[in-house]
Amino acid sequence: MERTDVSTESDAPNDAPDAPEADEIPEAGDAPDLPTVAGALSRCVREALERGEPTEVPGLGAFRVEHRSSQMEEPEEGGFSISPPRDEIVFEPAEE
Repeated sequence: MERTDVSTESDAPNDAPDAPEADEIPEAGDAPDLPTVAGALSRCVREALERGEPTEVPGLGAFRVEHRSSQMEEPEEGGFSISPPRDEIVFEPAEE
């Protein structure tokens, strides 16, 4: 698969909160647990993809939506099979 340049920049306003100040960064004991962080990351990626924005997660990879046209196939057994048009999420792992 060919790598496509993926960016998270857009013309839409940024609704994300500003980065916390140094005195607002939680102590190690106050940091969110892994399921909380994973859920937040999942929501952010899903919301960006729903807006049609490709998203890159540094160290993990890039997500984008690709449109697939409808397809009609004729199996050897006879008859027809029709696949409706759809959008698919494509993930490309980051290079090490």
